[in-house]
Amino acid sequence: MADKSSIKWTDATWNPVTGCTKITKGCDNCHAERFAERWRGIRGHSCEQGFDLRLWQSRLEQPAQWRKPRMIFVNSMSDPFHKDMDRAFIDRVFDTMEAVDRHVYQALTKRSSLMKGYLLERYSGSPAPEHIWFGVSVEDRTAISRIRHLQDTPASIRFLSIEPLLGPVGEIGLEGISRVIVGGKSGPNARPMQPEWVHEIRDRCKGEDVPFFFKQWGGRTPKAGDGNSMAWSTTTCLHACRRRKKRHMEFRWHPDERPPGIEGHSKAKLDVLRSYLRAYIDRLNNNPQRDRFKLDLVDGFAGGGVYLSEEGEIVPGSPLIMLEEIGRAKERLNRDRRKPLDFDCRFHFVDREQAHTDHLGKTLTDRGHDASGPEISLHTGPFRDHCERIIDEIRRRHPRSGRAIFLLDQTGYSQVDLGLVRDIFRQLAAAEVILTFAADALINHLPGTPELARSIEAAELSREQILDMIGQGGERGRAFMQRALLDHICKVTEVPFYTPFFIRPGGSRRALWFLHLSGHPTARDVMVQRHWDIGNTFEHYGSGGFRMLGWDELRESETVPLFNFEKEDSSNLQEELIDPLVHRLRALTAERPVTYGSVRTAYANCTAARFSDLDKVVLRLAREGEIDILGPDGRPYSGNRRTIRETNLICPPSRMLIPGLSRIRS
Repeated sequence: MADKSSIKWTDATWNPVTGCTKITKGCDNCHAERFAERWRGIRGHSCEQGFDLRLWQSRLEQPAQWRKPRMIFVNSMSDPFHKDMDRAFIDRVFDTMEAVDRHVYQALTKRSSLMKGYLLERYSGSPAPEHIWFGVSVEDRTAISRIRHLQDTPASIRFLSIEPLLGPVGEIGLEGISRVIVGGKSGPNARPMQPEWVHEIRDRCKGEDVPFFFKQWGGRTPKAGDGNSMAWSTTTCLHACRRRKKRHMEFRWHPDERPPGIEGHSKAKLDVLRSYLRAYIDRLNNNPQRDRFKLDLVDGFAGGGVYLSEEGEIVPGSPLIMLEEIGRAKERLNRDRRKPLDFDCRFHFVDREQAHTDHLGKTLTDRGHDASGPEISLHTGPFRDHCERIIDEIRRRHPRSGRAIFLLDQTGYSQVDLGLVRDIFRQLAAAEVILTFAADALINHLPGTPELARSIEAAELSREQILDMIGQGGERGRAFMQRALLDHICKVTEVPFYTPFFIRPGGSRRALWFLHLSGHPTARDVMVQRHWDIGNTFEHYGSGGFRMLGWDELRESETVPLFNFEKEDSSNLQEELIDPLVHRLRALTAERPVTYGSVRTAYANCTAARFSDLDKVVLRLAREGEIDILGPDGRPYSGNRRTIRETNLICPPSRMLIPGLSRIRS
């Protein structure tokens, strides 16, 4: 594996397989073979076996060791779909590429039919991940069938490497092709390449708006570019596309460049954040006698502050949303107050890249914020390096409550150490954490985790069934991932309350697992209310009732119910809760009455219901004689049976009925 590559259309090479065999005239004078055979028999050299096929188990995890995202040419010293490769080893190569998704991988083959068969089987009609590019080598018109094989695959990004170009390729169809590379053969015995062959391909690419990259003319001393007869206006297109792709996988900002684009699921996530901050601030300040509000807001993956929408408009990122919502709350909550509400808020914006914090500082200054003032702190470096210091500062400001919201919006699934989240909750009693995971990447990561083994026992499913479910992805894969990992996350972080649902706005294929973690049931209820208010942005793969996170639906059915937080879901949910709630309340109150607040606390995590939904069900059960509601003093409740408070007591009815009997009579 080479950390840097001289190949002009990539950054690095990764060779979990070395060695190959010739199958076409494009393989003649192979530079990889020539290099490897020079070292045959040299003990200790990686090419000690010359160009014989060799599988390197020790290299499978090498991409995970590269922390900086890059473009990686896979098997530059072999063919990733060689017929003699063990299928299980190919699976492991793909497992690595799918899991370590901060990189972009380029898999190039001459064995296009084998690639087509493998991809169709692995992805079962679903598109392959966008960060894995698939390409075929084409040397002349005799190899055109490889292009058709590539076009028949479920690849999201397809490219052609027309090198060494040994003859005209003729009329080639570029439907579904994302980019084309052309080059002549270099080195000893190089065969010449005619300019008209290149012109034909270039013009075809230009006519179909496909990025074209000219690598070299070839010969013993290759020359890249023409300089005379051809103006290579699209020479840099491939690298430009690569840079855009990197920004897609891991957003990149620079003070002198335009901000990265934003996709639908990311925009929906920001809408949820804005809505929650507004509701959170309003809930904590509904007492008109309150004269001061203290809050710390921490963005652990702040980025550069803004994005570019598909329409070309600037869209505020999470740091700006935090600042904007505090500013709007000052105006909104002080509008009708006799005594002004003083806002004492601090902001911590963290990003590991200096260019990102530079861009963020410039963005804040341009919008009238003092990026170097006492209220805003910019931190450069990984969140884990700054977390302890930020927690200490919040504790000094909030000795009793530690009121803070941490947004840990990671781009993948492994940048946040759950131990840090546990430290936040241990030291800051009123803290809340919003944690996101790229759902599909997390599904691909799951087979290699110890949580999978534990979940098999809980689910009463075989490993083969679970791996099949994960392989299907989509709703069943996400439902399994949620159930398999949520218990682990809660145990590690020691968090008592959570909302474990997914963000997937209409029309988007990508999903985010959006976890809100908190220490109080009211905070959990405020977030659940956001889910219902925003509607089709959120999904849950399962029912919304007390079996919300159960395994039965995955064991017993090939399809998983989809809960969308729509209006009809609310009425169905209340009906679904009635019978189970009767039995739960009978068990909870068997020895003595309990406060309604403790009922809310006991069942907050068990359902997608809001407290207002639970209130309606409990009041209905009281009207139907299934339970009794008492005042805080234990006397019969004198209320109108349309409202209930947390201080009310719940107890069995004075005349014990068979559960559900009154509803049967009616």
